[in-house]
Amino acid sequence: MKKIISFLLIFAMMFALVACGNEKQEESDNMINVDKNLIDVTVNLPASFFEDKTAEEIMTDAENNGIKSCTVNEDGSVTYVMSKSKYNEMKEETYNSFADECQQKIDDTEDYAYISDIKFNDSISEISVYIDKDYDKELDFVTIIGYYMMGVYYQSFLGIPSDEIDVRITEIDDATGEEIDSYALSDMQNAAEEETTSYVKLGVKLLWVIL
Repeated sequence: MKKIISFLLIFAMMFALVACGNEKQEESDNMINVDKNLIDVTVNLPASFFEDKTAEEIMTDAENNGIKSCTVNEDGSVTYVMSKSKYNEMKEETYNSFADECQQKIDDTEDYAYISDIKFNDSISEISVYIDKDYDKELDFVTIIGYYMMGVYYQSFLGIPSDEIDVRITEIDDATGEEIDSYALSDMQNAAEEETTSYVKLGVKLLWVIL
């Protein structure tokens, strides 16, 4: 846990900045926005999702996938209008994709032999990783960051407000069921904010000395 804290703090700072920006404007270029009406669901996806595609390719893909309408905005973001059934289908595909990724790690007896099971809730906000302590290995930071990002993405797609989104990863000893470690994205975000405040205070003190 300690060896990845710096990387996580950087990610948390990025998440905090995105969340703040989302509060200041109704549609953010960096977050998914979902508007659920009685019949249709409008989903706005950031431009970063379409960096390797032309506007024509995006429109064609949308038509082939049964999206009612697709608008490529000036900032590169894309707005889809889809039926509730299509929205639920995409939501299920995303959830199942994460489940498949977790199963691949469980089945990987070479790189992830220390992981015996992975469980998560319906919103992918609580992820429990069962670990065989005999291997004396920690969950690698690439997996942790990947789980954080998937949790944030999926909860955004569910329409959960950005300030309510959180992902907690808990490592559990598969032999005893005891908790080994637990860390939430919100914890990292709070730590990052405290660290930023400390730097600001230090800067003020240095400025006072100079003056």
